Amino acid sequence: MLLIGLTGGIAMGKSTASKALGEWVPVVDADVVAREVVEPGEAAYKEIVEYFGQDILGPDGKSLDRAALGRRVFADPEARRVLNGMTHPRIRRRMLRRVLGHYLQGARACVLDVPLLFEAGLDALCGVVIVVHCDAEKQMERLRTRDELDEEMARSKIAAQMAPEDRLRGADLILDTSDLTVEGTRERTRSWIVPGGSQSILPSVWWVRVCRFIPPIALISALWTLLSRRWRRF
Repeated sequence: MLLIGLTGGIAMGKSTASKALGEWVPVVDADVVAREVVEPGEAAYKEIVEYFGQDILGPDGKSLDRAALGRRVFADPEARRVLNGMTHPRIRRRMLRRVLGHYLQGARACVLDVPLLFEAGLDALCGVVIVVHCDAEKQMERLRTRDELDEEMARSKIAAQMAPEDRLRGADLILDTSDLTVEGTRERTRSWIVPGGSQSILPSVWWVRVCRFIPPIALISALWTLLSRRWRRF
């Protein structure tokens, strides 16, 4: 099974690309999993409420107010470190369990949709990494329009992320959405994932069957991918 990493900066079009990929292959979305692990009853939820207090709960007094929690940790590196320690390991484990589930179900490919793909080191597990990108002016315009932000707040959100040039260095495929409409972004993404297409990155059916029925080949392929990415990073 081909593991496809998908990442990109805020307001660059990653969500649109993820939906297009999801029409053909399963997608494991880190943002969805991140919401799941902090639901009431989850271990991370209990740790977060105990550490940050009742002020970060919503009007119902049960669910987390993610916006309030975000404001608490945005300007406090130590609080952000503590929160990440409570959530990130659980998010990674749950995501990898879902990837394994799709593999066991015979999927030809699976997408890891992760905003912090490189920061978390998850790109090392991926056979192909797609980076969604657009120019800085377009990103600012989209972010301010989408989230109704003033320029200062928009700039601070962008500045808090990995520099675009660092993200692009780790890409196998770059989806530049600067001059693309939403539908244009979908079409460009589909060209890489539609089975049998001239630009398709999906592994052939025979290769998937070989890897499933001869596990050592699948293991060697996975190790080769891991070592190749580690070498590129070095």
